[in-house]
Amino acid sequence: MPELIPLRSFYYKVGRKDSERLKKLVAPPYDVISEEELIEMKKDPDNICHIILPESYKDAGNKLKQLIDLNQLVYEKSRCIGIYGIDYKKPDTGELISRYGFVGLLKLVEIFPANDGVIPHEMTFKKYTDDRLQLIQETDSNFSPIFTVYNGNGTAENLFNKYIHKEPFLQTEDRDGFIHKIWKVWKKEDIQEFQEIVRKHSIIIADGHHRYITSLRHSRHGGCQYIFALFIDFNDPGLIIYTNQRQIHNLPVKNIGELKHKLENYFELQKINEYEILKNLMKENKKSNSETQEEKSKEELEKEEEDRIKIESLRKAGKIAQEVKKDIKPKIKPGTKALDIVKMAEAKIEDLGGLCAFPVNLCINNIAAHYTSPLKDDGLMIGEGDLVKIDLGVHIEGYIVDTAFTVNFNEDESLENIVQATEVALDAAKMMIKPKVNTKELGQKIEDIVRGFKYNPIKELGGHQIERWTVHGGKQLPELGSQGGDIMEEGEVFAIEIFASTGEGSIHNTQYSHIYELNPYSGRVPLRRKASKQLLGFVNKNYKTLPFAERWLANEFRMGIAFGIHELVQQGKLQAHFVLAEKKGVYVAQSEETILVAEDGYEQLT
Repeated sequence: MPELIPLRSFYYKVGRKDSERLKKLVAPPYDVISEEELIEMKKDPDNICHIILPESYKDAGNKLKQLIDLNQLVYEKSRCIGIYGIDYKKPDTGELISRYGFVGLLKLVEIFPANDGVIPHEMTFKKYTDDRLQLIQETDSNFSPIFTVYNGNGTAENLFNKYIHKEPFLQTEDRDGFIHKIWKVWKKEDIQEFQEIVRKHSIIIADGHHRYITSLRHSRHGGCQYIFALFIDFNDPGLIIYTNQRQIHNLPVKNIGELKHKLENYFELQKINEYEILKNLMKENKKSNSETQEEKSKEELEKEEEDRIKIESLRKAGKIAQEVKKDIKPKIKPGTKALDIVKMAEAKIEDLGGLCAFPVNLCINNIAAHYTSPLKDDGLMIGEGDLVKIDLGVHIEGYIVDTAFTVNFNEDESLENIVQATEVALDAAKMMIKPKVNTKELGQKIEDIVRGFKYNPIKELGGHQIERWTVHGGKQLPELGSQGGDIMEEGEVFAIEIFASTGEGSIHNTQYSHIYELNPYSGRVPLRRKASKQLLGFVNKNYKTLPFAERWLANEFRMGIAFGIHELVQQGKLQAHFVLAEKKGVYVAQSEETILVAEDGYEQLT
């Protein structure tokens, strides 16, 4: 189903008070700007056309940075949904019409085929998406929303009426005399209503197919997983569709006279005598069809190549993970330093030709997840009677596998079967995997087995989909049958992850965090510390959207790591993964494998 989230946007600061000045700064969509208009707009050094149609992509990035540094483009204070209104005159009657929609971030999904509620109606051409892709890579931004429509039967109208009678947040006039207005929605309950509207309906891309495909390509290589989108209800009275020229082939009629007779009931017909015009139109159409088929073939070949690389990379990462587990397990002993185990596992991953998808986790006893050795070695040792969990991830060019196992050094009778409970539940869950199965069914099986061993599953943790450059994808595999589930589809990758606890089966955040992750939705924010800027650049280049350990930065930066990370977390650029724990005195075991959903079942990768 389609997913909408609120966004934090940039806006021209001067536009809040001076709509005339704002009028000189905005521009139409890049693909409808004529050469004459571009020359005129570029006379203003701050017009957005310097970014959307730059002399070079690097110029676009530099211009965006300059406008931000000079405080001309201001970052929104918090995430919100925008209500967008446009007042315009009908070209045929001159009647004043208003249209309203809302803007936010739409989650990117594959649209060929359209299986996830976002529906295209046009083919795209790679040469155009290549152009926009280079712009996104240089600026990390969307500059205009795609235009989408849905059949909501006016469900958003009551929400609009709460805001559109108030003064707009921004207002300006375009080259055609149309008035554009924006209102901001920060109320949580109103945002949730907009999200529910999108969730319940199929979304049709009316305009912006090339921008959508561009952002989708960018997301496959670690870019943002969402795109800036405008949503308009089919039933909005301001949504008027005018006719366009079309050529129709293979009509079930015998002659022109019969065709004319049938068409006269529905259309006004006008005869065109210029034979050359029709002939040229037919030539152009034939050429266009040929190009479309050629581009379609290229897209199909590109997709096939991507699938091949994906499978090969996942299998290679899986073999590396298997080797690392085999190598590291005998070395986990009482009296061994946690940092030594973690470093050995991470080094082994790289020696075998992989990269760490996240820092190796070594969690003892009641610690369930997210512990890795900190920047300054805390001297943690594995002790007699400890229950030790190792969780490691390997990636090849962003294709990730995730696996975990538990070693028990405690001879207490209550822990005799705790590792077995997780392994049996894992095997049972795997046997249920096939396309179209609901992960809720797997969660029920996991819960039944773990409880059957007299332990409790941990309700806040569980398996998860793995996407390229994203350890925790959009779909979840719950530990409990009472929790919500998702449908598994062929070709998707999942980490089947089982926890068993001697406690109540609930974890909490501790005060410690040694693992961080770049927040791809934070946008640009001002940073005071030089170290923060350097850290951010290094993280973005080397880890993209994957979690990393603060100690990994020590080889590159001698000072300022702790302060830099603190500022980046405060500004929302980094997300801290706090160590997760059950109550003291409780023991937690873990087993995990990564699988690929296949046509008739699954392929285990780790």
